[in-house]
Amino acid sequence: MKKIIIALLAIIAFAGGYLIYYNSLPIANVNGEKITVYEFKKALGATDKKIQGVKNQKINGKTFEEIYKEQLLNNMINEKLMLNKALKEGIKGKNDADIINKLIAKETSYVGVSDDEIKKYYEQHKNDYIYADIYRIDLKDEKDADNVLNMLNEGSNFSDLAKKYSIDTATKDNGGFVGNLSLSQYSATINYTLTTNGVTKVKLMSGIYEIVKVDNVGTKSLDNVKDSIRETLLEVKRQNALKDFTDSLRKNAKISVNNLLLNNVK
Repeated sequence: MKKIIIALLAIIAFAGGYLIYYNSLPIANVNGEKITVYEFKKALGATDKKIQGVKNQKINGKTFEEIYKEQLLNNMINEKLMLNKALKEGIKGKNDADIINKLIAKETSYVGVSDDEIKKYYEQHKNDYIYADIYRIDLKDEKDADNVLNMLNEGSNFSDLAKKYSIDTATKDNGGFVGNLSLSQYSATINYTLTTNGVTKVKLMSGIYEIVKVDNVGTKSLDNVKDSIRETLLEVKRQNALKDFTDSLRKNAKISVNNLLLNNVK
């Protein structure tokens, strides 16, 4: 019995030693600095919930999990390159993330958006700025939904029917009012064509029968959405500038990746 216990302890010790060795292996080398299996597993564990349910879906022959891990490792490589660049330039901060953010702010500070660009974007995306008051009535049974729709068509008040029949607790007490929303965005969500004032036909949505009312349709002016468009365009330009910057860092760096380790990390 004593020999069996000793043998088991030896196996456990070996397994523990191997795990330490495995976690210390470099999954990537960046200018001679390691990104270890342990570091990658830690980063993966912090974000893994984001891809639950879609891990095994395939895109161009690769699973979503494989693509996600490649992107995560590329981000870690970029962060290591940016941190080293920032430290060489004497940038200081509260932590590594703060230092990297200060470097990014510096490298993208030249980005700007002109009024002409904002106006052009507005004209090209004018449909996105058609807003309306959206109301809805949700019902479990198709027959009930048809009955409510008939009552609406006969002139009954939408808000009164929503308070009485809708099972959507978030909106029923407000007469079914969802909010003043972009028609194009809401239409895409529920697969409706919402363009005019009025009530839609019954639509089956995730097991719920839904009736939607559209009211007070109008297009927001350029002045009303100018600031949000500026932020949208600035963010796109910042991301493009950041990509150009990290691409230049990678071009002058020595980077190697152990794809076998990368694919097997869980």
